[in-house]
Amino acid sequence: MSEEDEVVTAADIEAFMSEEEKRFAGLNDSICTYSEGYIRQEVFSCLTCYNETNELAGVCFACSQECHDGHELVELYTRRQFTCDCGNKKFKQECKLETDKNPVNKYNKYGDTFLNKWCFCKTSYPAEKDTPEADAEMIMCSVCENWFHNIHLELSEEENDFEELICRECVARLPFLLAYKSPDLKPGEAKEGTCLLEGHEELTKSPPKDLMFQKAKEFRENLCKCNKCKSMYDNLECVFLTDYEESAVKYNLDRDQAAENKPTVCEELVQKVRNVYGTEVATHLSRELEVFKAVMTNELTKIGKDGIVTADTVKRIVSTANEIRAKRPRLDDYPDAEI
Repeated sequence: MSEEDEVVTAADIEAFMSEEEKRFAGLNDSICTYSEGYIRQEVFSCLTCYNETNELAGVCFACSQECHDGHELVELYTRRQFTCDCGNKKFKQECKLETDKNPVNKYNKYGDTFLNKWCFCKTSYPAEKDTPEADAEMIMCSVCENWFHNIHLELSEEENDFEELICRECVARLPFLLAYKSPDLKPGEAKEGTCLLEGHEELTKSPPKDLMFQKAKEFRENLCKCNKCKSMYDNLECVFLTDYEESAVKYNLDRDQAAENKPTVCEELVQKVRNVYGTEVATHLSRELEVFKAVMTNELTKIGKDGIVTADTVKRIVSTANEIRAKRPRLDDYPDAEI
């Protein structure tokens, strides 16, 4: 390889094939989500378009691929109750996928993260090399949906295993949450029709701090549902906290399960070929794909995860696959024979 060639390792290929595919597995890249209304979804901010209009906006996964391809995008991960802005009055260009949209989506929430400014420190992601933030883990707040570096959070060693974080700035706005971290508050012992927080008002007056809840479902279901608290949730615009089904934790669990049950790209391709050309052609394609996959896996195993994938590596994979293909007519007479 020349000095100008980009170095690619087996680990790079494995990371790309697993993390990148899993991250957006099952998301439609050709249909805008606007017609679905305000939903939890993957959202992207386009800095290229922001520089033209100075308007904060978010677009869905499909629009990020179709309408903003080649633009500088910020991946915001999931946002609750968000609908796609692409093509509305916040943009100079029309949406290529869905032209009939409201000028403004009044229920969308925006913030510094749309400008790639994260955490209390307002650092961009990824952080600059050789800075403390570069190696820090990032955790999302369930309320503001900003992501925070663990080194900037008040995390105790005892609370290193949790599903939900609520940052101290959000706790300052929602002080009632402090009571739910106190051992004095026992949701399971609350009497029906009474307020769970009654008699525990002092707990809500403690200094704000970052709160970690071990189980998202348990935390949300334990929040008091009396009329007084429901009214408070409405006033503080945090009703979503009482709904586990709406949480990012549940969203990610559902996505993971869907990815596990989803056919592989090869399986989908074989099925489409079977529908059009019949079983014989589909069987032949399936064998071809299996050969290539087996050869590639074997080759990458040989060089190891940190080994460099060179042009010779690729040539060797193709050459070996072709040799196996050449033998296939004879092997077809022995279905149980191994390659």
